Amino acid sequence: MQLKEILLTAFVTSILVAGIYFHPIEKISISYKEHENPLQPDEWLYYQKAFPYNKIDAVAQSKAIKYTLELKLKNKQNAMFKSAGGSEDDWQFIGPTIIGGRIQDVEMPNGSDQTVYAGSASGGVLRSYNFGDTWEMIFDENESLSIGDIVIDPVDTNIIYVGTGEPNVGGGSLTYDGNGIYKSTDGGNTWNNTGLTEMGNTGRLAIDPQNTNIVFAAMMGNLFENNSNRGLFKTDDGGATWENVLFVSDSTGAIDVVINPDDPQIIYAAMWERVRRFNRRDAAGFSSGIYKSTDGGDTWNELTTGLPSGELSRITLSLCNAEPEIIYACIIDDDESILDIYKTTNGGDSWTDLNASGDVSSVAYDYWFGGVKVDPNNPDNVFYIGFTPSRSTNGGNTWNSFAGAAHVDNHTLFISPTNSDIKILGNDGGLYFTTNNFSTYTTVQNIPVTQIYDFDVYQADTSFIIAGAQDNNSFIKSAGSDTWYYVNGGDGVSSVFLQTNDESYYANSQYGGYYGKVDGINVPLGLPFDRYIWRSPIAVNPLNGYTIYFGGTKVYRTNDGGYDVNAISSDLTNGPGISPVIYGCVSTIHNAIADTNYIYAGCDDGNVWRSKNYGDDWEKISDVLPKRFVTSIQTDPADAEIVYVTFSGYRWADDIAHVYRSTNAGDIWENIEGDLPDIPVNDIAVYKKVDSTYLYIANDAGVYVSYDEGIFWNLLGSTIPIVSVYDIELHAETNTLFAGTYGRGIYKINLPIAPPPPLNVYDDAEMNVAIYPNPVSDNLFIEMDNAVGAMIKIYGVNGKVLFQKEFFGKELTIDMKGFDSGSYFLGIKTAKKEVVRKVVKM
Repeated sequence: MQLKEILLTAFVTSILVAGIYFHPIEKISISYKEHENPLQPDEWLYYQKAFPYNKIDAVAQSKAIKYTLELKLKNKQNAMFKSAGGSEDDWQFIGPTIIGGRIQDVEMPNGSDQTVYAGSASGGVLRSYNFGDTWEMIFDENESLSIGDIVIDPVDTNIIYVGTGEPNVGGGSLTYDGNGIYKSTDGGNTWNNTGLTEMGNTGRLAIDPQNTNIVFAAMMGNLFENNSNRGLFKTDDGGATWENVLFVSDSTGAIDVVINPDDPQIIYAAMWERVRRFNRRDAAGFSSGIYKSTDGGDTWNELTTGLPSGELSRITLSLCNAEPEIIYACIIDDDESILDIYKTTNGGDSWTDLNASGDVSSVAYDYWFGGVKVDPNNPDNVFYIGFTPSRSTNGGNTWNSFAGAAHVDNHTLFISPTNSDIKILGNDGGLYFTTNNFSTYTTVQNIPVTQIYDFDVYQADTSFIIAGAQDNNSFIKSAGSDTWYYVNGGDGVSSVFLQTNDESYYANSQYGGYYGKVDGINVPLGLPFDRYIWRSPIAVNPLNGYTIYFGGTKVYRTNDGGYDVNAISSDLTNGPGISPVIYGCVSTIHNAIADTNYIYAGCDDGNVWRSKNYGDDWEKISDVLPKRFVTSIQTDPADAEIVYVTFSGYRWADDIAHVYRSTNAGDIWENIEGDLPDIPVNDIAVYKKVDSTYLYIANDAGVYVSYDEGIFWNLLGSTIPIVSVYDIELHAETNTLFAGTYGRGIYKINLPIAPPPPLNVYDDAEMNVAIYPNPVSDNLFIEMDNAVGAMIKIYGVNGKVLFQKEFFGKELTIDMKGFDSGSYFLGIKTAKKEVVRKVVKM
């Protein structure tokens, strides 16, 4: 927002700063730091969406995604997104272009040395026809852009399977499961879901090379729930039907599967027992292990000879196509660091411990990485894809690191089956291509899959942008150019311009990894010891950029750019939460531009507070608001008492909404959610026009707009795919809205000067509808010509839906006798048009 809410985290205790790699940069020299546990962003994102019931409403989430996809399709077909010249006036991707994002898998089809497919953690599938020089996104019309694995038919390379749902135990993508296995028969141009929609996350896919209708899918299930929807699945009809052929327990999923290419009846599967709850996690268990089938998956035996026993974590497998009796297994211990790499030369009958754990990189969460990979043409060439990558050229006897300048946190390595010198490494920073076995390699980071937490736009020049991303630092786009450079390390959870000049900004990483510059001078900001969440807030006074507000359990303020910081409130929270990650904190702060004496603060426990006297006194104003994580507070630019607040989470059976408005500084609240889908709302922008107010919200499906102050909402644009949007920034002077997505980088859109008519109000005659009598005392009659699938809704003046019915036919009678006297809004919405009428009940 223009009055920026961002995160400032303070050092609460010794921290581990997440997977950090830095390229040479223009402005500041940065090197490796300690690694943050990747569970922390996951827990922070999961908490705000699952609070207070400690679970996510998967049914509501799926309905919201489907509804948004329908609106996206309508917007594409709608003339409102075509200018007079015929060009699209829709969302445009603007960066960043110096980093990529988390790549989960990368594949090349047989017989091609140019075509590449890559799957990202929350950005979908990319395709290149020129070995990574240029890319196109080919999965954007589907419900889930979280990718677990890709496999290409070795015979007909137009056939591709994609398993959705990132399988890693940590990371923000795991907030939502995938929705099954998709199949393309035209090289990725179009996709169909083949099933397994309830199986959570995909560990690995494998195709029988002799009968490519047979595909195995290793499915991990829902991380946060024990059930039978997990295990190894098999199709023998190209995905038309699936059968669970290996189930171990309701907390054990399949994480890997490999097939003997000489005898495809022989299959090996790795099973991983893992459990996550709101306040605990177990990433290891006694039922983790390696299984073998010699009859195509009908029966299975666990392999144990030479393998460790006890509680084990993630296991990865790699089989050498040239000598398929040779298999490598990387096993992570119950302390979540690598136990060792094991090798069999007799198809799994016995295994040898290679004692490699001391020679390869290891951190406290090695389950996060890709594990082991063997050269398909030479069993002596084996690779460990870990925090940093290592390789052995003698069958695992000795190990050496490679690609030392690549980003850390490696997840996948593709090795060409026809030329082993061709390799592609994928990690949290993007892709790395080599044609000479990594003697040299090319960094490919201009791929639009960056997971943006937060960003800000310099109001004097909107080409000047500061942003932060998951595991990819904080960075600035230079004004008037496409040049980006880094300004801070860690997870870039918050970024803000002070708007005083272009040398004043803050860029902060999790739990206090801040970097502040004011008037070109680094600021030694020292926040008091307090409880600060992963993404704790900072807000800038809109009239004085040197006055900045920070949030822990209290609201803190500096009046000199950060040199002197003091608390201006008491503890505004209900106390610490029960999760091992820090909660019970201020989550958003807003200082009103219309009157800077007004300060609002929201907390992750649902509390909302206000001060009308510059922070001297605070009043709680959230007694009637939902008990949900408060994500954003904004005020009307012309009236500090008109305040909007948004919430994360789901409704469940509670009579609540995600968006509220007050016209008296929070004394009375009204629900303005209208017809928004039930999905977390992350931010709101208030666009004050001369005679109206437009509202924009960012939620976990995209960006929505209301031109009637919250009665009706529509998806804004069509070119952002289904992805969580965590931050939106409005630049009213240029009618431009910016959006930061968690998986597809930053976009901008030119806003219409007036509400576009195609999806707003139509004349009754134009829509061939009659509504009578009005005013009405008992029965309200609606007549339409061929109303096939029209949705009829009646709203209260607060935006709450009081009646809805799908209308088929020509006539509908609504019994209004039970409605109180007063004004209501009647909405009739078809596939192409919408009419809104005020109805008065006598």
